[in-house]
Amino acid sequence: MQALMFYDIIYLMSNVVAIYSKRAFLCIFFDRCKINKKAEAILFICYFIINGFIYISFRQPLLNLLNNIVILFLLTFIYDSFILKKIIAVVIVYISCMIVETLVFYIIRFILPNYNDLIFLAILISSIVIYFIVLLIKNLTNLKSNYKLSFFYNLIILAASSISIYISAVLILMYERFRGNSVHIIISLGGIILLDILIIYIYDMLNIKYEIQLEKRLLENQMDFHTRQLETMNQSNEVIDFLRHDMKNHFIAVNSIVPDNAELNRYISNLLKSIGSSREFAKSGNIVIDSILNYKFQEAADKDIELELELKIPMQLNIQNSDITVLLGNLFDNAIEASSKAQSKKIKVLIYLEKDILCINIVNTYSGALVMEEDTYITTRENKENHGLGLLSVKHAIKKYNGAIDISHTDSSFSVKVLIYNI
Repeated sequence: MQALMFYDIIYLMSNVVAIYSKRAFLCIFFDRCKINKKAEAILFICYFIINGFIYISFRQPLLNLLNNIVILFLLTFIYDSFILKKIIAVVIVYISCMIVETLVFYIIRFILPNYNDLIFLAILISSIVIYFIVLLIKNLTNLKSNYKLSFFYNLIILAASSISIYISAVLILMYERFRGNSVHIIISLGGIILLDILIIYIYDMLNIKYEIQLEKRLLENQMDFHTRQLETMNQSNEVIDFLRHDMKNHFIAVNSIVPDNAELNRYISNLLKSIGSSREFAKSGNIVIDSILNYKFQEAADKDIELELELKIPMQLNIQNSDITVLLGNLFDNAIEASSKAQSKKIKVLIYLEKDILCINIVNTYSGALVMEEDTYITTRENKENHGLGLLSVKHAIKKYNGAIDISHTDSSFSVKVLIYNI
């Protein structure tokens, strides 16, 4: 009875690592989880409890296998993918686990031919080996995206886990000799397995940290590229402005030279009108903000929207260009959309920096009724799933700088005020 309890405890402790490894295995197949991390962890804990209960209550290997497969398949539904991929993932995970457990069992049997209870030792060792197989697959897939954790970290994890496998094996083998001190052996095994779990967890956290840093570097490089592109466009616009100014003077001179040709005069007058039609609304010197404002204002002007702008900002801000783009882009899209449907089409914009606080105030006219739920504005467009996300993106960007947003409306105008710390 005491021996049975001892091996049950070994199985349960090994199962913690095994289930964690299966969860990591599933993450190779599925990119996005439909639920948050806390809910995902609770579901896998329930998997561990159900699996342990069935194993201890019935002690039927076939029933235990079916139980594992069914629960793991049900857990795949928390990930975003199609059904065939979920079936394939579960099949691959369990075939891999069975192959590893079989190989480990026969290797131990070859090394220790006189030891009887090999299965529990094999379960413990194979649960750790499976996780290393998952790490290997992850590293191979990460090589394609030019991302991998350094060799030093991988070596430390491998060494620590190898030592823990050796110590765990020795403790189990010593059980027959020191059966009276099984409690101490169980506590020691529990500490070793807990150490393995902590090592695996730290390794996963390091992977997540490096992935975030890589994504951040890629985003910064992308924003640098866009900034340089905006600078080039701005320089091109300055050249075009000079050319437009010079061409306008040339056409005026030509028009004065041939005053008697009415048709030519009419043609030149039309050219002068077209040359002077392009406007530069923003000239603060801040390339990103000027480019966004000029683009959005031109879009609004094409829809016959009356525009008013007051812009007082320095050439450089301490706010990331990506966040500025999200803020102004979404706010202007909403303002243009609403104002273009109103009888009196008008957008008024005030942007200034005061005491290291960037203030953005956009007021636009609108027509129709506004829908609110719990002090939140709800989009009135038909496709609500894809719309109404603009303000959510704005609020997310503002939160990064501990800023604030105030939204208000009258019967005919809609106002958004944003305050962001320029730090």
